[in-house]
Amino acid sequence: MLVLATSPWCRVTVDGVDRGPTPLRLPLPAGEHVVDLANPQFHIARRLTVAIVANQTVRKNLDFGE
Repeated sequence: MLVLATSPWCRVTVDGVDRGPTPLRLPLPAGEHVVDLANPQFHIARRLTVAIVANQTVRKNLDFGE
């Protein structure tokens, strides 16, 4: 499970699939996943890799404020 929150909001793509805006709670299979975060209004374009372990929750709280 990936729980993702950002400030300001971002559009989320996981492994090339659009998953909608933050905040998000996504069930993902175990393994590494590429997460792209974008918000053109605030000029945010970030990529991160998250490692999901079976039956565990990964929480990411990202603040892109100035």
